[in-house]
Amino acid sequence: GATTSGGRLLGPRAEKRVKSYIKTMFKWGVENGKFPPMAMGTSWKAPNTSKNAMRMYKQRKGIEDFSDRICTGEEIDQLVAAAPLQHKAMILVAVNCGMGPADLGRLRWRHINMETGELDMFRGKTGENRRGYLWKRTRKALKKIRTLKHNAQAIEEFGDEAHVFLTRTGKSFHREEMKTTNGKSVSAVSYHPFYTTFHRIAKKLGLKGVSPYRLRHTFST
Repeated sequence: GATTSGGRLLGPRAEKRVKSYIKTMFKWGVENGKFPPMAMGTSWKAPNTSKNAMRMYKQRKGIEDFSDRICTGEEIDQLVAAAPLQHKAMILVAVNCGMGPADLGRLRWRHINMETGELDMFRGKTGENRRGYLWKRTRKALKKIRTLKHNAQAIEEFGDEAHVFLTRTGKSFHREEMKTTNGKSVSAVSYHPFYTTFHRIAKKLGLKGVSPYRLRHTFST
């Protein structure tokens, strides 16, 4: 498999992603006359990342497979009870509408009808509308976070265009920043602070294999 500059072996999904980035760069260069066409060879073929292939990979590596893991109602109640106020609402919205961390970070108040509980959000990743229904319990949690200092300030300044979830420093829970090396921007880095807190809560509760995306998969069932 491929390795990073630090010698760390990449998993199949990471290897596929990195190879895709590099092949795209070379393709752009060829199409724009920056350098002549080249044969990249069989070693640049992307690894198989199908569900069955990933299960076999994990089995060979001795990695536990949680791909079919979903959360029970009791586990969701435990997570919500142990989470800080803002994360309570994030967990509930994720379960209600099958939203991942990036979707939660991009969510704005204009996407939510607090009276009917309808959520309607354009998903940039796929170009599809994400629609769902929020429980009364979820809306109650959302009403509480509107009163938090940073959230209230953002609503006052931006109205319905304000992000629903904000960190303590007033930033979005999903943001992309350019990573620089020697003063040059070389790659975009995504930040999902929700991950860190969620994993800490799940570990404290002893919920093995539970991650933010398990909430999304729970919704899909």
